[in-house]
Amino acid sequence: MQKTNSSLSKSRFNKREFGREVEDLARRLVVESGYVILDYNWHFGRLLELDFVARSPDGVIVFVEVRTGNRIIPGSEIISYKKRERIRLGARIWMKSNGINELQNFWRIDLIIYDKLSGKFTWWKGVI
Repeated sequence: MQKTNSSLSKSRFNKREFGREVEDLARRLVVESGYVILDYNWHFGRLLELDFVARSPDGVIVFVEVRTGNRIIPGSEIISYKKRERIRLGARIWMKSNGINELQNFWRIDLIIYDKLSGKFTWWKGVI
């Protein structure tokens, strides 16, 4: 788990703009940690969406879900089972559509939570 501060005020944005800004800051956090962004705001149909996909410094493909909340809680508790399954399915479809064999490559799904009260990000690696 990695934490970082951010100066983001929800009062400046509507809900959609605030969400976009949080995702942009989360991507910046990931890039500053040595990751390379491979894709972002990827959609497959209306139900499958990945916030962004990155490659870690050690070559792991990382699918990142970004959330906001009022407190820090484990990733498995902030995302419903149905949403976790959609993220897993989206990851598999993304890999297939990009010619990546999921059985021959290391990959994981991370959760980055922005706590609106503290202004901090918490990065849960491999929690979904």
